[in-house]
Amino acid sequence: MVALSEQSRRLSLAQAAHQSGRLHEAEAEYASIVKRWPDCTEAYALLGAIKVQLGKILEAIDLLVVCRKLSPSHISATTNLGYALYLAQKYDEALEVLDSALALAPDSFIAHNTRGLVVAAYGRFEDALGCFERSLALKPDFAKTHSNKIFCMNYLPKFGFADYQEEMRRWYEAHGSGLAHTPSLPRNPDVRSRRLKVGYVSADFMKHSAAIAFGPVLRHHDKSRFEIVCYSDVVNEDERTREFRQLADRWCPIAGMTDAALAAKIAADGIDILVDLSGHSAGNRLLTFAR
Repeated sequence: MVALSEQSRRLSLAQAAHQSGRLHEAEAEYASIVKRWPDCTEAYALLGAIKVQLGKILEAIDLLVVCRKLSPSHISATTNLGYALYLAQKYDEALEVLDSALALAPDSFIAHNTRGLVVAAYGRFEDALGCFERSLALKPDFAKTHSNKIFCMNYLPKFGFADYQEEMRRWYEAHGSGLAHTPSLPRNPDVRSRRLKVGYVSADFMKHSAAIAFGPVLRHHDKSRFEIVCYSDVVNEDERTREFRQLADRWCPIAGMTDAALAAKIAADGIDILVDLSGHSAGNRLLTFAR
């Protein structure tokens, strides 16, 4: 009983670190729990989940496989394993795992959403759209699924520009409009005597197609007139990330930070103009912009 109480206490501390965005601290604590209590399925599941967040995909897969062996009906471990396999581009295995998750829990909105990502990777966009719509029917306030649906619509000829704009309006009404009524931020000091502070927010400050589009903008800013601040949600940095670091006056890693915490940081940084570089693609921070 004493050991169980200690295990629960340690798990609670690790989860608190995880939820507050202290990802590496939480990772170390989950790993310590697994080492001390090798039959603690929840620790395996949570450690696997945080490894996914940190981009340690193969490690995550190994941990989540162990968790499923200990507890075959563990639904979060199963759905996270499906997502990790998707990120590892092991699509056939991912579909098999996600179908087993849906057999266990047909109402798992996360499993439906992740299955949509996998079938979209195969180019089956109509099928993917159905998955995202089923996920939204189960959880209408799941903003990430709604973004996935909008992104998927780009690949379906039956949708025109007006359809796309209308769905983005629906996204805002469902997820962002309530956040827009938070207290207004204080006005920044007179900008006529200083450089404008421009903040860019992206999960794609790396070797990525989006970076090809926005890279030249960052390279050609007039630094005498603009101070450039990059808010980076990149976990696995590469040579392109290092290039963007050099282009920025200030570089702010934001992986693991909540949307509300990020909005507060941007306000504290005194940003004059905030630029979204993601739209409805993966890793977007539109809920920060809604604030």
